[in-house]
Parts: sequence; C-alpha cells; structure tokens
Amino acid sequence: MSDFRPNAKPKKIDPEIASARPGEVPDSWQVYTNTVTHLSRFPLKAGREIGSVIQSGISKRISARNKDKTEKPPCPPTFFNGEVGRDRGFVFGSLPLDEIKRVKNHFDVTVNDVILALVGTSMREYMLSLGNLPEISLRANIAVSLRTEEDDGFSNKVTQTPVTLATDELDPGTRLRAIHEESESAKQLARSGGKGLVEFLHILPPLLITAMVNNTPPEQATAMMGANFVISNVRASDKPMYIAGARMATMYPMSIIMSGMGINVTCVSYAGNVDFGVTIDPDMFAEPWSIIDGMEQALSDYLALCPAKKSRRVKTRPRRKAPAKKR
Repeated sequence: MSDFRPNAKPKKIDPEIASARPGEVPDSWQVYTNTVTHLSRFPLKAGREIGSVIQSGISKRISARNKDKTEKPPCPPTFFNGEVGRDRGFVFGSLPLDEIKRVKNHFDVTVNDVILALVGTSMREYMLSLGNLPEISLRANIAVSLRTEEDDGFSNKVTQTPVTLATDELDPGTRLRAIHEESESAKQLARSGGKGLVEFLHILPPLLITAMVNNTPPEQATAMMGANFVISNVRASDKPMYIAGARMATMYPMSIIMSGMGINVTCVSYAGNVDFGVTIDPDMFAEPWSIIDGMEQALSDYLALCPAKKSRRVKTRPRRKAPAKKR
C-alpha cells in the first residue's frame, strides 16, 4: 500500500497471496455447528478459567500474584454511555509530537500518559460546558502490550486495562501525575498475569461473543469494560510515506464505537505529529469539533507549565591577534 520512496519499484506479490480468495459466509446452522465443535474441544484449563471469571464477575480483574490489589473505582454514568445509533460522526486533528515529548520530559511521564491527559482534559472541559461533568473521574480503556523478548517478532500479544483520566482534578499537573501513577500500576498488574474481560473473550467462539454484545444492556457493557470509552495510541513511521507517488501528509485513524460507548479516540504517531481520529455517535455529541479544539488548548496549557526553551548559543573562537609587523 505504501513505501518510503515516491518512486519505489513495484513489489512482487507471492502467488499464494495473489490467488487467495475469501471463503463463503457461513449460514446460521454452520455457525452453530462450528460453535458446538469449538466448545467440545475446549481444554479443561480454559473451562476452569471461564468458570473462575464468571464467578468473580466479568467486570472485576483477577490477579493471583497481587494479593494487595485494590479494587478500581467505578465508572460514572455519562450521556455517551448509552444505546448507540446507526449513524457515525468523525472529527480529527494533529498535534506536534515534539511538543508532547516536551511535556513528557518535564513531568517525567510517558507519551501515552500525556495523550491520556490531553484527551481527559478536553473531555473534562467539554462536559463542564454542558454541565454534565461527573463528580468521580472518567475512565478509559487502554492497550497494554504483553510481549516479551522471547516472543516472535511478528506476534501481537495485547490486553486492555482501564485507567483514570483524573477529570475530577482541577490542576492539570496533578491530573497528569494521577494518570501516570495509575497507568503504571495497571500495566504492572496486566503483565503480572491479571485476567479480565479481554482474556475471557479470547477463548469464546464468535457466536457467543455476538450474542453477548447484542444482549448486554449499554450500562452493563460499560461496567464490564470498567471504562467510559477507549483511547488507543498506535506508533507508525517517523518518516514520511508515499502512496502511488504521493506523499501521505497525515494519517487520521477511524475506529469503531459500540453499545455503551458512544465515542472512541484513536491516535497515530506519524512523521513528527500525533494524528487524532475521534469517532462518535452524532446524536450524542452536538459539537464534536470542540473535543479537537480542547486537546489543542490542553497541550498549550501544559506547555505553559514547562520551562521556556533555552536558546542555543554558538560559541565562537576568539580571533587571534595578528603578529606585529617587523619594522
């Protein structure tokens, strides 16, 4: 699809890939048969895992290695955690990665922490303008990589964990530090073997997952996920890419929304910028572009808390005095 050069030569496609064709869409009976076959082959360990997750409640994360784990605070109900309609809206924008890193370095946090703070601050201001900001903080689901050095280079082991957006904090610096602290704790828990909804879904056949999604009330879906919405941060190329000779200026990602979550924020780091794509239910958000404006303003506010950049002075060598002329 893309290349790092505008005049790249065509690449040969493997004949097996070129000749591949999609399979037929299975009918209802075939889906049912496949599900029964899948369940009959479940290993005993998977069955025990399902039982333990159901007993403890899907909305609770389980960790046998963390006995001192404290329960996560609940998700506040919001106007966008309801039944999602059929229409979709999409707004987008870009922020300089260097400026985000400047905030990151000043507060000694991660780029992802800063992105969460920008989104959280924007959502806080948006909901304040509507008079709908909950007293307890909004929460977002973020991806956590479970890859180790032993994993294959092309493997993709990821789980999700809910973290605070600290929207109940008035001070921006305090908000960012609170996000960082909980994010680090959540990542450690996920990597230490904690299990939850994502791991539960991994071992279920598609038919059961579809049935769960279609029959779960919106408010219960939010409680199960432990978050009000999803924020995804994907790293792309730091160099410009080209499609059919044309330079790809930006890369605005569009994701999905689902029952109980009428907004999704996804961003991609590309060629010196972080490109944001916000997918929404247009019936829930009257002024969605305000969310993009809010992120831009939030970054400006955080930059104002950082020390001013020092100008680099180029040292010049003192001129040597010319030797005295002999008389």
